[in-house]
Amino acid sequence: MTDSDPRVGAEATKIIILTRNNFQVFSMMFKRTLTQSDIFLIAANLLPVVGVWFFGWNPKEAFIVYCLETIIIGFYNLLKMAIITAVKKTDIWQNNGNGIRVSGLFFMFFFLVHYGMFVAVQMGLFFGVSGIGDEYNISFFSFFLNGHN
Repeated sequence: MTDSDPRVGAEATKIIILTRNNFQVFSMMFKRTLTQSDIFLIAANLLPVVGVWFFGWNPKEAFIVYCLETIIIGFYNLLKMAIITAVKKTDIWQNNGNGIRVSGLFFMFFFLVHYGMFVAVQMGLFFGVSGIGDEYNISFFSFFLNGHN
């Protein structure tokens, strides 16, 4: 870039070049002190593991809870997108410096398709690994094909 380049200025000052190697970045992760929020998040995620190991909780039910959590988070995000779409009907989709107005419904559909594929693969893998699929005759490809094994 030169001084006559329009990208020089405010945008150029936002660029930060990291010169550290991967080992330095990895070692810095362990130097970070945990916040109260971090500790609560770790404890909340370890609760089902402790329940399965020490309190006789059914591991398959704990597995299903994790799967349902993923689905609930997706619905929550769709709800947020719907609220924003109701307030702000369109948004600008940037592509190579060109911006076009796109309906919020497009973004909701885009999210639904891609998140739906993620959930289908996740559930298929979870059901296959946990044995739930064998128990209820659900295969990994049941999510993509019509019918069961």
